[in-house]
Amino acid sequence: MRKSLTAIRREELVQATISVIAEGGLAGATLASIAKRAEMSPALVNHYFDGKDELLALALRRVSSLLRDEIQRLLPANPSPEQRLRAIIDGNFQPKLYESDAQEAWLQFGLIFQEKGSQHLHRINRILGARFRSNIGYAFRQAVPADQIGDAVDGLVALIDGFSWRFLMNPAHIEFDLARRVCWDFAEHRLRGRSSI
Repeated sequence: MRKSLTAIRREELVQATISVIAEGGLAGATLASIAKRAEMSPALVNHYFDGKDELLALALRRVSSLLRDEIQRLLPANPSPEQRLRAIIDGNFQPKLYESDAQEAWLQFGLIFQEKGSQHLHRINRILGARFRSNIGYAFRQAVPADQIGDAVDGLVALIDGFSWRFLMNPAHIEFDLARRVCWDFAEHRLRGRSSI
C-alpha cells in the first residue's frame, strides 16, 4: 500500500526535526529551521502539524522506536524470561542506535530531561521509561521472588542507562560487548536467585 502525500510529508518533517535537533539541540529546533531542512515552507509545516510541540513529540517517539524495533527483532516468539532479558540487553546495544542523527538526538533529548523544559516531552519520556521498566519487570516477575523484582529491575535499568549514556557522551569509546556482558551477568545472577553479583 502506497503512502499518501500527507504521510510522506509528515515523515520528512519528523526526520528533518531529528536532524535539526542532532545539529543544534532542542533550542535550535525552530519551525523555520525544520522547514528549511525539509525544504518546505514554515506554512506547510503548520499545515501538517499542530506546532512545534507535536513535531518534537513525534521525533522523540521516532528515536525511541528505533530501540523498540531492535528489541522486537531480537525477541523470539513466546520468549522465556532469559530470552526476553537477552533481547532487551542486546537491543539496547546495537550500532544503529548510536549512529549520527539518532545518537545525537537521543543525547539532546536526554539533556532536556535533566531540566524543567517541555512538560509534554517529559510526560512522553515518563511513559516510555515506564514501558521499558515494565518490559524488564515482566521478565523478572516470571523468574525471581516478588521481593527481589524491584531491585532486579532498578539494577538492570541503571546498568543499561549507564552504558548508554557513556556511549552517547563518548562515541569514540563504544564497547558493546562489554556492556552486553556486564548487563547480562547482572541479569543472570538475579535469575539464579542471587541478590548481588
